[in-house]
Amino acid sequence: MKTSSFAEVEERYASLTTEEFAAIDRASLTDDARAAYDEEATRRGLAESVARKSPEEQAVEAPEGSQYVGVRGWLLLLCLALAVFSPIVTIFFLVTNYQEAAQSFERFPGLRVISQIDILLSVGVMAFSVYAGVSLWRKKHNAVRIAKAYLWTYLGYSIVASGLPFAAGLPSFTHEAMIIEVLKNLFRSLLFFALWYSYLNGSKRVKATFPPGLSS
Repeated sequence: MKTSSFAEVEERYASLTTEEFAAIDRASLTDDARAAYDEEATRRGLAESVARKSPEEQAVEAPEGSQYVGVRGWLLLLCLALAVFSPIVTIFFLVTNYQEAAQSFERFPGLRVISQIDILLSVGVMAFSVYAGVSLWRKKHNAVRIAKAYLWTYLGYSIVASGLPFAAGLPSFTHEAMIIEVLKNLFRSLLFFALWYSYLNGSKRVKATFPPGLSS
């Protein structure tokens, strides 16, 4: 026997358009409302698999690509690299390199100037890195553009920083060793840039988390 509550719900469902009826989330309905929903679905000739789908089935039928939405996996690693790991590494090398260079400041005054310039550039790039990482983490609408801009800035800084030691007025016999070290640093910088820039351009998670037009 149908209760008055069932009849009221049944009548309301019958008054809905097909689009309005299809938009109802069956899993969230009460027992009476779900029974009324099923009867109305049958009356309208809707497929039983659609009318009676479970929450598990709804998850399977989620929009294509929705499983990639969110800051997880490699995207999370990039956020951490930009906002946490990179600043820690930058600060560590700034302190150790400055302490090492300070021992030669009196003999080579130009080294002090070059070290100070490098510190200013490094701190600026580090701040940009944190900003880019936090933007991705918070899923800002222009976060991908910010991250790409940071990667270009990082690459530009790496190239500029590679030439700074040669302007410090150090003896020429040190240049050969510096060239080897500079090439190693440039290779690491290029690898970091290439890997993450390619990831931002081709990642399914990036495209799903940041809508088209906002991730270019």
